[in-house]
Amino acid sequence: MIEKILNFLWKYIAGPIIADAKNAETAVWNGVTAQTGYNIFNTAAWGILAALFGYLIYREFDRRNIRFTPETVVASVPFILMGGMLRFIEDTGAIVFSLRPFLITPVIYFVIAGIYVISFVGAIRISKKHGKDRDRSLAEIGTLFLTPVALYTFYLLFQFGINWSLLVISILIPGAMLTGFYWLHRDTDFGEAPYYLIAFSQFFGGAVSMVSVSQGYVQKQLLAQFSTQLFGAPGILLVKTGLLAAVLYVLKDGDEDEITEAVLILALTVVGLATGLRVLLRLIVGI
Repeated sequence: MIEKILNFLWKYIAGPIIADAKNAETAVWNGVTAQTGYNIFNTAAWGILAALFGYLIYREFDRRNIRFTPETVVASVPFILMGGMLRFIEDTGAIVFSLRPFLITPVIYFVIAGIYVISFVGAIRISKKHGKDRDRSLAEIGTLFLTPVALYTFYLLFQFGINWSLLVISILIPGAMLTGFYWLHRDTDFGEAPYYLIAFSQFFGGAVSMVSVSQGYVQKQLLAQFSTQLFGAPGILLVKTGLLAAVLYVLKDGDEDEITEAVLILALTVVGLATGLRVLLRLIVGI
């Protein structure tokens, strides 16, 4: 019985991560072959863990009367960018194998979340001790983490060589154009920086994914695969645009408390900006 459980966990949970870390389609352990990418079991498992992790943080913030606002999400962008860059660095194979499983999606989400929580607590202490704005301190801490990761990322980009035409196409058509359209037709309730951030993150992530599919890249997430099968390359852009519209519709009622609103904005920014950045970096160097 225990062996069956271990084989199941390997095939559907751990094995896909190891296969991804090896940049291979499969990984074998104890005679059981695991396929890289997502399946219904690991999608459900990681989703439940993420929801539980988020709930525990929410409850702790609420219990301690810690404010977590949409503006805090804007200050959190360096951590989000760092996650996308670290995921790309793992894709290049430029780090030792023993560390690579920690940078595989979705494990990397929990790694970055741990760094983020520690940094958030540090920003609170700095604000209390020195009277600095907490969100500004959080952004500064995030920038300290991001800087060496960004420098190494740029080094790898120039080592591999950059496809500048794909870089321009991925960002400007239609990512930036759609964001500009959103800005021109924005509702006054959604005319602040946090909402521009989630609009850009969804349009950017969707546009980059659309271009990557047109270049022969295979989607690994189940929803992305399904949307591509239904609508072709633009499928994921349509899904992300619909997700943005749905969240804005929910937020328009104004019944959500501040933390819930900020968490929704954070979630959309992460799945759009971090994932999109990783795909973009892979796309422009051809890996």
